[in-house]
Amino acid sequence: MAAALRRQEASRQARFELLARVLLALLCCVAAAVLLTQERAPAPPPPPPRAPPPARTEPAVYTYRVVKAYPHDPGCFTQGLLVRPPALPPPRLTPPQCANADCSRLFESAGIVGQSNVREVELESGRVLRSTPSPAGVFAEGLTRVGDRLLQLTWLSGAARWYSAQTLAEVGAASTQLPDGWGVTDGVRDGQLIASDGSATLSTLDANTLATLSAVTVSDGGRPVARLNELELVRGEVWANVWLTDCIARIDPASGALRGWVLMHGVRGAEEAGDVLNGIAWDAAGERLLVTGKYWRRLFHIELVESEVSLAEARRRCIRT
Repeated sequence: MAAALRRQEASRQARFELLARVLLALLCCVAAAVLLTQERAPAPPPPPPRAPPPARTEPAVYTYRVVKAYPHDPGCFTQGLLVRPPALPPPRLTPPQCANADCSRLFESAGIVGQSNVREVELESGRVLRSTPSPAGVFAEGLTRVGDRLLQLTWLSGAARWYSAQTLAEVGAASTQLPDGWGVTDGVRDGQLIASDGSATLSTLDANTLATLSAVTVSDGGRPVARLNELELVRGEVWANVWLTDCIARIDPASGALRGWVLMHGVRGAEEAGDVLNGIAWDAAGERLLVTGKYWRRLFHIELVESEVSLAEARRRCIRT
């Protein structure tokens, strides 16, 4: 009896050992299969890069900080303003110019019938180095440089005049296809100019023939921005005074869309006499932005500062019908 029990126990133990071996073999096969699958499976893709912030679709609103104030002729009804490039040979002047630290000079166009002229001005002192009066009956407007000549537009007509940038002598008359001449500045492309006519339109002109090549309507939030006056090309944008406001519009010249508003309210001070803000000059070499106004006693070097004024309020101040 005892022998039979021992045989049964031995048989049971043998079956357990066999089952354990089978289970161990199965576990080894499963582990091998898992390892093989992991080796063959492609590495998981890296996480997608973080999406860039959405591009600004609405105009930004800026105010200003005055870096320096310069004297300006209070008898000048400023219509056009630009920095005289140092590449032009300096004129012979008596007494010698530039006794102060800043030798920069400006070209400026002055309006009003009987007072209109084109002039060269010393920035630091504000003194007029020389000027050439406009013909009788002319109300001078915007001014820009084309090579060694200056182009001056005239109010209430498409007429224009050419002056030597070296001597300021008149060198010719011309006509444009503009219904009215207000502001003019460099074009985005060589051989082109951009002009305003007091409406919401900016026209691209051939710099030599003055023929109109194209035009865009300037708008902000679906509303046309009219009364575009003196113009300046600043780092690929057209900056425009908006007549009868203290606003400067920053414009995409290709589409006419507003890229920003510069609110210049209070720049001249409550005690300052004069007329409206008008006159923007970009000194590319010195990275300076210069602004003034009609009959102002000062001209300002400014830097932009982001404004806390809302876009809705900027539009209320700057867009006039």
